[in-house]
Amino acid sequence: MSVQPYILLVEDEEALATLVHYNLEKENCRVELCADGEEAMIRIDEKLPDLIILDWMLPSVSGIEVCRRLRQRSITRNLPIIMLTARGEETDRVRGLDTGADDYIVKPFLMSELSARVRAVLRRIRPGLAEDRIRQGDIVIDRYNAQTTFEIERIRDFLILHYRATERNDSDFWNYCRTMSIPESLENNIRLFRDSGRFFRDAEEMFAVTSWVQVMLGQHINPRKYHPLVDHLSDAELRQFISGVEKVITSCVEVMPPHEAFIARHCAAGKI
Repeated sequence: MSVQPYILLVEDEEALATLVHYNLEKENCRVELCADGEEAMIRIDEKLPDLIILDWMLPSVSGIEVCRRLRQRSITRNLPIIMLTARGEETDRVRGLDTGADDYIVKPFLMSELSARVRAVLRRIRPGLAEDRIRQGDIVIDRYNAQTTFEIERIRDFLILHYRATERNDSDFWNYCRTMSIPESLENNIRLFRDSGRFFRDAEEMFAVTSWVQVMLGQHINPRKYHPLVDHLSDAELRQFISGVEKVITSCVEVMPPHEAFIARHCAAGKI
């Protein structure tokens, strides 16, 4: 059975986004839409796509900036990106490719051209998809190593944040954590949580969102405002969302042991 590639389409022109979405689904691709750069970064952190089709000119954060940020992170450094733009000058094409785009298509374009370029990029990454793992194992190893690096960075971030919430000093390990600076990945998550109550989390990472939220709140990092996407929810959708949040919080509180009991049970310092 063939694997259905997951494509994230980042395009703020609704008519064009609908057309591209329709044609790519005919190519047996699973396509998700978003209309601005900030939302794109959230979607990518929630689930890593196989390919991004990224408009240059976007509200809030431009496609070029999104591309630059993705290329700076280990987990998304090799994520395929096709850039869409109305800027057809050679210098603009060079800038887009130098920023890290794998391909570059100038608007207006034929859907047959976009589909052909998508197929070409997917053929290059196809070994990383499930149906070709045996035949192209080296690509799978690359993705595994990238995911492992991401996991290690998240463990580091969680430990740093946990230390700053508890200020433990009962072992050499926690004393070492005292000297660790806050890395950019943790700073970004703190900023996002403080600004919107949201948290970047990979779909397969070991720490649940509830764990991050508990440690954030333990560090007295509280959201200052709601996420702008809430403006696009109906009253009924918003009530349903808040009800779901309340249930998650209630379930966490019901099973949460006192902090001293948790430390004694799971994090006691080893005997020297």
